[in-house]
Amino acid sequence: MPKKSKKALSNEELFEMLKTFIDEEIRPYLQYDGGDIDIIEFTKDHVLRVKLQGACVDCFSSTATLEWGTQERIDLEFNEPLKLDPPIIIERIEPDII
Repeated sequence: MPKKSKKALSNEELFEMLKTFIDEEIRPYLQYDGGDIDIIEFTKDHVLRVKLQGACVDCFSSTATLEWGTQERIDLEFNEPLKLDPPIIIERIEPDII
């Protein structure tokens, strides 16, 4: 869990913490079910754009996974303890349709 410090985190520091968190806390659960998550972008306004992969692409539960799983965990681990303003928001990028 990130520790609140007196010094504000830079966007780059926050992004590195998010990548580690996704790799260690979110990705293993998705991979267990045959899916995965790719981080596409983290904006200066704290929007984390992700693309689901594998079994997650067509899964009927993928929206719930992002909203009630991943977003909720980010709220508990980052947004609330660090009092981020604006808070980190997950935004799903749809897979390319050919």
